[in-house]
Amino acid sequence: MNLTNKLVEKFGADKLLHFLLGWVIVSMSAPFGYIGIIIGFILVCVLSTIKEFKLDAVKDMKDLIAGCLGAISSSIYFILV
Repeated sequence: MNLTNKLVEKFGADKLLHFLLGWVIVSMSAPFGYIGIIIGFILVCVLSTIKEFKLDAVKDMKDLIAGCLGAISSSIYFILV
């Protein structure tokens, strides 16, 4: 629990949720192979961009970056494993 509290204090709960959602979307597409991973990564980046520029009143680029980082880290993990 201490690690979780430190991560939330340092990055904020919103950024961690963006990161984790990016990770989950790509991991759900990983059973479809490399094409699924690529499509999942592109989907996360496109949806994060649409959310930040069209749906949010205040644009926070760190949210977009956190989502894409979650997607790329998940992609790298599933390609290596």
